[in-house]
Amino acid sequence: MRVDPESGKMEPMATGLRSPAGIESSPDGEIFYTDNQGEWCNASKLSHLSHGEFHGHPHGLPTIEQAGEPFSKIPSPKSGTYMKDLHETIPQFKMPAVWFPYNKTGRSPAGMAWDTTKGAFGPFAGPLFVTDHYDASIVRVCLEEVAGNWQGACIPFRMGFQCGTIRCDFGPDGSLLVGMTNRGWGGRGNSPYGLQRLRWTGETRPSGCSTTRSTDRAPAKARTAAAPVSPEVAVRIVSRSPEAARASSVSAATSCMARSLNAAVGP
Repeated sequence: MRVDPESGKMEPMATGLRSPAGIESSPDGEIFYTDNQGEWCNASKLSHLSHGEFHGHPHGLPTIEQAGEPFSKIPSPKSGTYMKDLHETIPQFKMPAVWFPYNKTGRSPAGMAWDTTKGAFGPFAGPLFVTDHYDASIVRVCLEEVAGNWQGACIPFRMGFQCGTIRCDFGPDGSLLVGMTNRGWGGRGNSPYGLQRLRWTGETRPSGCSTTRSTDRAPAKARTAAAPVSPEVAVRIVSRSPEAARASSVSAATSCMARSLNAAVGP
């Protein structure tokens, strides 16, 4: 729902959300939400929200006539339809910006916060940090808008919080304040609730990728390492033939697409 701050009038914004655990506005005013894996939602996800959209979960559709157009014209999805094909029968359907690989980046994404600390939180450039209630962890997300569509990648960032992370926000000193609970859906950790602070000491650099973005050679991705690459690793990368590198990239992309896009919609 969207609420006018002056009049208090409410109007429908989007439908088809399953179990949203976090919704936030980006520094540019774009609205994103996290949703949890389950029936009609084959993997946990981060999605961009715009007016009139359908996000795949049909249990709210019996009441859409009360919302009026454009919601009253959204048909129910047919079980067994691939998500990548759902827009053919439901034009209002919107794919997520990011899929969170199950167990690799948690199971239950929740609250989120954009890094606007300008370096106080570490060597980042405005990424999004997402909590995960089950995994008691924080995931880093790189987002970009391409031709009007949001897409991105997720990277494990910090684990080991005292219980399920559910909300986060940056403090005035640039540290990340993380609110936690183990009520409701179970999660890792042995505390019933908690509040912890995550700060950058100025010494530790993140491992793996620092950023990932599209290139002008679709569907290629450009990745920036978080730390200098050793000469030995650089030699191995450079010495690979273009044919081998291309075959490896195609194989990885095909495997990822098969897991993300070909999962059937339905309970």
